[in-house]
Amino acid sequence: MWLPQSSIFGPLLFLLYINNIVFVSDVGNMIMFADDTNLFFSGLDFNCMCAFINQELIKIRNWFKANKIRKLITYCFIAETTKGNLTHH
Repeated sequence: MWLPQSSIFGPLLFLLYINNIVFVSDVGNMIMFADDTNLFFSGLDFNCMCAFINQELIKIRNWFKANKIRKLITYCFIAETTKGNLTHH
């Protein structure tokens, strides 16, 4: 399907097109706004979480490939917290 740039139907069709991405990961919390999608995970062990997140990102990458969407991730932010402490990775 081809739509002219600035078409009033473009944003609506895009949202319909990517709407099922929320079903890719049934364990992460996904927040979508316009063309921005954020995925949140939490856990107790940092190393286990890194491995788990990588598995989930593979699922998301496969969804992008299946739906012919080229750009995957702009950036990734991991925050490790303990009581009263926040560190970035």
